[in-house]
Order: sequence, then C-alpha cells, then structure tokens
Amino acid sequence: MPAQNISRLSSALSCIAQEYLYLFPAHAADIVAAWNLKTPQGLKEGEWLRRIIHFSANELIEWTSRDGDEEDKMIFMDVFLWKQRHGLIDPSLRIAYLFHEPSYAWLLNRYMVANGYLDVLDQPQIEGETIGYLAQIELLLDRFNYSDFTAEDLWSLLIQLNVLGSQIDQYGRRSEVLKVAEQVMQDAPVQLAPLNDVELARVSLLMLDLKLAPDKTWPRFRELFLSTSHSVACYPTLIAGLQMYGDVFLKEIQGIEIQGGNDLFFELMG
Repeated sequence: MPAQNISRLSSALSCIAQEYLYLFPAHAADIVAAWNLKTPQGLKEGEWLRRIIHFSANELIEWTSRDGDEEDKMIFMDVFLWKQRHGLIDPSLRIAYLFHEPSYAWLLNRYMVANGYLDVLDQPQIEGETIGYLAQIELLLDRFNYSDFTAEDLWSLLIQLNVLGSQIDQYGRRSEVLKVAEQVMQDAPVQLAPLNDVELARVSLLMLDLKLAPDKTWPRFRELFLSTSHSVACYPTLIAGLQMYGDVFLKEIQGIEIQGGNDLFFELMG
C-alpha cells in the first residue's frame, strides 16, 4: 500500500475510534482494531484499541476523568457509548466530560442524548459556556427570520439541533425546526453550497431526525453529497443517506472513493 494511502487509512481509523464507532454495529470495534494492525504506524494504536474495547464501564469512566489529551478522551467516551448502545454497559450508568474544544463535543453529546442522557440538553457541555443546547436552540430559532441571521448562526443552530437528535419529535418548536430544514435545503436564508463533509453531516442528520420525505429531498441531497470530498467525516452522511434512501443511495456510494477505502466502510456496516 502506498505511503500516502497508509497515512490516509491511519487518519481515518483514528477518527472512527474517536467519533464514529457509535454509529456502527457491535462487531465494529474489533474491525477498526484489526485494520489498524495492517499498517506499520497503526500497530500500537490497534493493540491499544483492543484493550480499550475490553475495558469495564468504570475503567472507561476513570480514563476519561484523567488529565490528558481530549482526543484520547473521545475514544474512551465513544467506546463507552457504543458499548452502552449495544447493551454491553448498564444503560443507567453515565460518562461525562466538559469539553474545551467545541468541535469535539457535538457528535458525542448527540450519542449521549440518544442513550438517554437528557440532562446534556440543559447543562453546558463545553468549557466557558453558560447555557445548554436547548437554550441555545431557543435563542437561535427566535432570530432565524431576522435579516442579520448569519451563516455562522445557521451552522451553530444545526449543531445544537443535531445534539437534540432523537428527542426532536418531542421538541415543542419542532414545526419551526422543520421550516429551518426546508429552507436549508433551498439554500435559504444563507447559501450553503459548497459544503465540506462535516457540514453535510450536520444537514444530513437533521434531515434524518426530522424524517423528511425521501422523494422530495433526494435530488438536493444527491447534489450536496456529490459536491463533497468524502473524507471519513462523511460517515454520518453515508449512514443517514442509507437509512433515508436505501439502494438508490448505495449506488452513489459505490461510485465514489471514501477515505480509508470503501471496503472498510462496508465491513464496518456488516
């Protein structure tokens, strides 16, 4: 394997362990570890991930609470939440961490809400913030139709709504969120395209959570998907797209190249 491809694969595997393992079935962690072992620089990471996979709930909580790199803490949290999702950890147990880097928090906080950590929506999850996700959603929805609502505001709103995720059907202002999504798909109130993979993931997850009609959203979704680079950060979009569009989207995936290789993604999906 060329050195450049090895580097891209190693980077993809690290991102999967930190942020995307939760999205996959119960066999996925062993696959990530095994693929790490295929690369010279991944040998140490693969063996370490194998150890982490078999950590108890208390060990994962304890490692997360230690001083250290936030990217390492993400792996402990992702593994904990993934195991909890698949019934390997008691659903009543809780893992928590106040992030310093906001970009690390949104997906893990989304997984926490999906696992029943509803207090995550009310309490700040990022160092220095004074209000939680729900309060931020309220403030941004109040301003959505104002002329000074910016692209930065829109992306902030999408992040908060992604964390709300599985609870969006119960949200009292869901009808307003639906209007936001409909306007986003029409490039309003601010133009979105071209998107990077992280941005498209945020749009895709909102579409999935709202259960938007696939026949109405497919043309625009396909257009946005084909405009991105398909790094490993497109994994949430791939999974959301398969859930929303099935075989018609599968054909599109088979025609593009995903960072780390299409074989890795489909093996993880099982």
